[in-house]
Amino acid sequence: FMQLPFLFGDKVLNGALFVLNNKKKEKDGTKDDVSALLQLDFATLGHLDTFIRKENQKVQIDFYAEDSTKEKWLKEKLYLLHNSLLDKSYQVAAIQTFVKKDKINGFSDFLANEQVKKVSRFSFDMRA
Repeated sequence: FMQLPFLFGDKVLNGALFVLNNKKKEKDGTKDDVSALLQLDFATLGHLDTFIRKENQKVQIDFYAEDSTKEKWLKEKLYLLHNSLLDKSYQVAAIQTFVKKDKINGFSDFLANEQVKKVSRFSFDMRA
């Protein structure tokens, strides 16, 4: 978990970043498997949760917006993200938008979404 201040326009906003590295896959030789949850609070978009899964060069991104109006705006802009990822040689598995029903409860909901059965040890990479 890491608090992230970031500059958006002329305002300094805060976000939270949760990163989960799959140690079992590292033992199998596939070291480049990472999942992340990025929670941001925007003045115009409100609270936005982004789940990112990366396996080697394949990326899947799920955006959770507060309401359908904000989700529609995100859908209209997804092609920009898609093209940017392709330019950086990533394979886009899926980019999806959803309207979230409840506020995501940080890391516990992130783990539930990742379908982790038993959690015994975490290793966080602060460089992410």
